[in-house]
Amino acid sequence: MFRCSTPFCIAVALAALSCSPANAALKLVGSKIRVSGRIADMTQMTTASGYQFRVGLSGLSYQGRVDRALLDQKDSEKLTIWLALRDIVITINSTSISGRPGRANCGPVNIQLGHRRDLWIAYDFKKSSDARQPALKLLKTRFALPADNWSVGSPSWVRVSGFGMSRSKVVTGLRSGLIENKKQIEKRMIDVSPTMLSKVAPVPNNTPVDRRSIAPAVHKKLKSSGFLSMKPEPAIDLAGILS
Repeated sequence: MFRCSTPFCIAVALAALSCSPANAALKLVGSKIRVSGRIADMTQMTTASGYQFRVGLSGLSYQGRVDRALLDQKDSEKLTIWLALRDIVITINSTSISGRPGRANCGPVNIQLGHRRDLWIAYDFKKSSDARQPALKLLKTRFALPADNWSVGSPSWVRVSGFGMSRSKVVTGLRSGLIENKKQIEKRMIDVSPTMLSKVAPVPNNTPVDRRSIAPAVHKKLKSSGFLSMKPEPAIDLAGILS
């Protein structure tokens, strides 16, 4: 049986792997970690009133928190770390819209993620007992936005020019376009996910945080905290290292 020296650690059972350990009997314990950073700009094409528009989203950033971390080692060769994200706010600082009828520019707009319940992101690692190979390798990151656990706000201001362009049309088109392009938002969150995980498992100073550097940092953190095993273990709460 797994034993943990920290008073915050509790054993939990997880259902089969998915994009959310929703069936697990979990208890919210331990510290919360603030996360923040920048997100790459996005460009998308959309059609409105029979016209095609180019939409450019720039100055993107995010902030929020990680409420808990779970380690799942059901497979002797693999492990998964789950982070429970909560109250993540993506801010799009500037939006430009251009097409044949006219142009529009919009001020900051916020996208809220995980404002109703935990929003899970999963990091799947492969373990190796071969000293010639890295101890852990990040295979993939899984993240999906449930329809009822994220929302898109309205821009703080809108300036329009051109025939048929109006503030209400621009706001409606921008919000619906962001909702329809959910996959692109999910991809951007996966792109910055190593940075979020580095809040739990810090990488060395002056080392870029990416898929390659986060794996040894996770291995070091789990091993030093006594959480890492080469045999299958029940899922455990990592609240003791959320500090």
